[in-house]
Amino acid sequence: MINMGANTKSIINIFILLLVMTVTGLPAVKVQKQGKEAEVYKLAGEYAKGERWRDLVELCQRYLRDKPSDAEMTSILGIAYSELGRHQESLDAFKRVVQLRPPNQGDRFNLGVAFSKAGREQEAVEIYQKLIKDYPDMALTYINLGGSYINLSRSGEAVEPLKQATKLSPEDAEATYNLGVAYDRLERLKEAAETYRRALKLKPDFFQAHYNLGGVLARMGEPAKAVESYKLIGQ
Repeated sequence: MINMGANTKSIINIFILLLVMTVTGLPAVKVQKQGKEAEVYKLAGEYAKGERWRDLVELCQRYLRDKPSDAEMTSILGIAYSELGRHQESLDAFKRVVQLRPPNQGDRFNLGVAFSKAGREQEAVEIYQKLIKDYPDMALTYINLGGSYINLSRSGEAVEPLKQATKLSPEDAEATYNLGVAYDRLERLKEAAETYRRALKLKPDFFQAHYNLGGVLARMGEPAKAVESYKLIGQ
């Protein structure tokens, strides 16, 4: 039986979006390589597409022993570490990337993600804020900035960047969900419920949104509607 008491909690999972990558699984920067180097990059792409992250780490490490200043392969190594949950090593890799070349938009964004995943949210916030000044139309940055604010228990500051993210990317269910989480944390329950419903219109099988909506409805004194939301989980 579902407990519909006042202490019903939401999941409050924040979606910190993944690193900027192309469909091949490699960073979104064109790489001009020839000969054996091109073969290594091709293999790296195949490993990423197959989610063979440990193999990708070993490949990157071998390559970087001979070419330690290759920023692109260092960036790929950072991605592989992140996918394996080795977040400090991922952060170290992305710090190295911005030392090896003038940091582009993707490098800076990835560094912010790496700081966030390593639990260093304030440093992530500072990177995202600077990125927004330079690239004000990138929705992903607003989404991650809002998520970092929520993780810092600064949900009031998360609302505006997440609203902007939903304006820039109105079909993004995760952006809308994160805005719902911010309202949820602030006990702005009506707005939270409305926002979770919008996320579910965009992504009907969104487990966390269904669960959190149920929790909000229970706290609003609408147990029957809460039960209906819980029943939809997994359907």
